[in-house]
Amino acid sequence: MRSKFGTGLFAPGENASTEDWTKFYGKLSERTAGKVMPRPEADDVEAMNALYTQLGRPEDATGYEFGEGTDAETAAAFGELALSQNLSVAQMKGLDEGMNVMLVKQREAGEAQRVEGINTLKGEWGSAWPERVKIVEKVRGTFLDFIPVDQMSAATMTSLFNLGKALGGEGSELLKQADGVPEPTTLEAKDQIAELTGRISELQKSHDGSKRAEMKRLIEARRVLYKKAYPGGGFQVGGRQVVDS
Repeated sequence: MRSKFGTGLFAPGENASTEDWTKFYGKLSERTAGKVMPRPEADDVEAMNALYTQLGRPEDATGYEFGEGTDAETAAAFGELALSQNLSVAQMKGLDEGMNVMLVKQREAGEAQRVEGINTLKGEWGSAWPERVKIVEKVRGTFLDFIPVDQMSAATMTSLFNLGKALGGEGSELLKQADGVPEPTTLEAKDQIAELTGRISELQKSHDGSKRAEMKRLIEARRVLYKKAYPGGGFQVGGRQVVDS
């Protein structure tokens, strides 16, 4: 059975030749002002490009639209990726908006979790909270000023407080004001060493000359912690005694 498209235009039958179909699509395209086209073969690059263009793929990566706040480098990278996947402008815009919504939700969930953790920590520290926060601020300002105060998690505050206990000096003076604060245990000092070693490694990999002073402070802090964690003068690596310089 053949289907009729308008006056005098019929779709070829099942046994029609390629030539018949070509003529049909030519007439159909004329009749529909180019809004209908045959499905091209996947290996026909030219025909596939024409199809994607008709579906809304831009000529180049700059034709995609991104939300406010997207820097030029990011827009260029995502534009090239979208173009390589033959996405239309509308598709990429929808993905961009969807990703932004997802990121906002993730940030909000993370902030809610951070606030909940801070409130829990306040309960754990009780009346010692004000003095312990002073210790946290001292350590943060001296060694870890790259962490904004309003972004510190309960885990970070606890780590900085323990580091302040281990460092002594001004931290010790503040500790005298906080009744019942115990000296750091060997395990606490070792945990701090691991954290500082990770941060030092990140700074070394960044090759950022402006971070040398920060890295020097962190190395000094780690050296002090080694004395707390390994009072014998060194630490074990693979069964061998190593002395931190």
